[in-house]
Parts: sequence; structure tokens; C-alpha cells
Amino acid sequence: MTDNRTGIDRRSLFRGALGMTVLGAGAVLAGCGAAEKLGVTTEFKTTGPYGVSELQRIAYGSDESTQYGMLAVPVEDNGEPAREKVPVVVMIHGGSWEDASDMSYMTDIGTDLVSYGIAVWSIAYRGTIHPDQRDRGPARAGWPAAGHDVAAGVDFVPRLTEHSPVELDGERVVLLGHSAGGHLATWAASRSQLEKGQVGAEPIVEPVGCVSMAGVYDLDSAFREDANDRVGTLMGGAPDEEPERYEEASPRELLPIGVPVIACSGGEDELIPAHQAEDYVAAAKDQGDPAELTVVDDADHNAWTVLEHPAWAEARGHVLRLAGLRVRSREIR
Repeated sequence: MTDNRTGIDRRSLFRGALGMTVLGAGAVLAGCGAAEKLGVTTEFKTTGPYGVSELQRIAYGSDESTQYGMLAVPVEDNGEPAREKVPVVVMIHGGSWEDASDMSYMTDIGTDLVSYGIAVWSIAYRGTIHPDQRDRGPARAGWPAAGHDVAAGVDFVPRLTEHSPVELDGERVVLLGHSAGGHLATWAASRSQLEKGQVGAEPIVEPVGCVSMAGVYDLDSAFREDANDRVGTLMGGAPDEEPERYEEASPRELLPIGVPVIACSGGEDELIPAHQAEDYVAAAKDQGDPAELTVVDDADHNAWTVLEHPAWAEARGHVLRLAGLRVRSREIR
């Protein structure tokens, strides 16, 4: 999507930033005092009252090429950091869990969230290579590496205070994911139910809620009933071949979790069947969890990541509510 005012393709800009420590003048972010002014991005449309700091790339693991995230924080109109302690959204991208996918397509909605007074920590993770896409190179990983990375990225939130000029509220962490990222976000919200020794067990960060947009919740069902071969690629085989992996990686298997999960489904989604969200929410409620189902009839699979689509407005409202914020939107600028 191109900003008509500048002619700059924001997604290309974001991809370019992935190979940099920061974007432009963003170097002022690292270790700056609260009184110092920040570089402010102007390439993104937003609907909230705050400006958005330039993006800062931070490694959360030993492999900086794959285990990293992009941090953006809210900025006042005068360039000063937001004065109040702000909640944190951990954003997890989709793309069939594949290594060729990245977070760039979620940049618009991520920066939009920042404009409402939220710090957004968008994390990368090691993915798979689908058999039909071997020309893209060897797979860096599937499961359990993707799970290890997501868990480490979420648990890195307390250390973001070392990099953020804005005071972060570690007690208000919301997980947000789309598609495969919706699965990973819901799984990450469920980690307290994992047993010691399982991937992602013993979490450091306990989220206050999760918003999953077009996510997958039952990996066994996705493989057997929905013929989702990407699940088999992620898990390294069929459910009968890797039962323990399916059990620890499937959010449906980890219920109840005691964490609010908002499962968002599009009425025109041709990739993820509606029963994934419906069945998960029904099972969660049966076990006493505060899960909610949100359906936007005219939303396809990707509508949730389109800033101007009502589906994103719906998902954004859930994120703000879980983060304890009540902010009215304005016209997209």
C-alpha cells in the first residue's frame, strides 16, 4: 500500500529497515532519557492521537538474523516520548509459518496501535519451507524452533525497558497475531498450561489477553479435516507421526488457560474454516475460559491487516480493551 502523499511504499520501507539497527534518526531511541525528543515516522497512516517513533530493531536471541523484533513507541506531537506508562502489544505475523514470510504486511496496523498509546513489539521467528517452495532456500526450522522463538520473544518484554524511552507496563501485555501468527499468539497465551520440559513452558510474561485474527487453534483438525498441509510441514509430520508436538503446540489442547482470547473470523475467509474459531471458543467457554468470538461477515483472510477495513477496527478495539485503554479514533491521516 502506498502513501499517496509521499509515494513511498511503506512495506518496502519496513523491509529495508529489517536489515538496519534503526530507521533513520531512530538511533536516538537507544538509551535516551525521557526528556529527549525522538525521531518520528511520517510514512504511516494512523488513526490515534499519538505519533509513532522510528522503528528500532532489537535481537531477543543469539541469532540476530532470525531472533529479533521491531519496537515502536508512542510519541507526543512535540517529539517527546509518551509521559505515561504504556501497555505492550506483542505482534506475531502469519504467512503459513514459513520462513519466506515476514512482519512487513502488518506494519500498518502495528503503527496504528502505537498511535493509541501502546508500545508494539513485532517479533520474527524461524519458519518452514513448504515443499513447493524449495527454491526459496532451506528451511531454518519448524517446530519446536518456532515455538522456542515466539516464547523467547514474548519473554523478552521485560528487557525492552533497556531500549525504550517510554516507560512500559509489564502488567499489561497483549498478544496479537494473524493467521499462523494467530495460532502462535494463542499458543503463547496458553503457555502456563505446558508442563516442564515442553516447548515454551514456565513463561516469564503472563499476558492479560490475546487477539487472534484468522488463527488456527486445533492443529490436528486443521491437518485432518481442513487438509492444511502447512500444519504438517510445521509439525514435521502428521498427527499420528508427531502426537506430542501436536499436543503441545495446539491451543485447543491446552484449555483452560484463564486468559481472555478473542478469536476473530471473517465471513469470506476461504483459507481458514470458520469452525476453527467457533470450536475453540465453544470449548474454551465450556471449560470456564473468558473467550469471545468475533465475526466480520465481509472480511476475507487478510482484511484484519488492512488499516481501512472494518475488520481491523474491530480487532483494534479488542486490543485496546484488553490493554485497558479507551481511546476514540479519528480520521485516518
